[in-house]
Amino acid sequence: MKATEDPSFKPGYWRQLLAYYILNDIHRELVAAEIDSSGADTPYPDITTVGVYFARFGEFQTIDVKDYLQPREEYEQFRAWFVDRAIEENHDARRNYDPYREVLTDPYDFEEQTTLFDF
Repeated sequence: MKATEDPSFKPGYWRQLLAYYILNDIHRELVAAEIDSSGADTPYPDITTVGVYFARFGEFQTIDVKDYLQPREEYEQFRAWFVDRAIEENHDARRNYDPYREVLTDPYDFEEQTTLFDF
């Protein structure tokens, strides 16, 4: 959810909501990988709706993200790019990011893609 006092929906709001959704989806994937390896049976929740709360007006508008992230393969490719860029731009040489890349970016190759506009 995004809260704002501005009465109109701006493209930046969608980008922020999409980033929130992707971060949740990434965490869900990582938890699912841990659950699979540990044998636990409690999945991480899957978010299906995001929204903007227009605080000054008391109005809450929601979007069903599944309607906008189709086809699934393109969303997964974009999510993999998002993860790859986040790792590259926030790289810490003391950490090994290979396990995250293995779960979240394989089989996509991003050497030729450098910006959001490549999608």
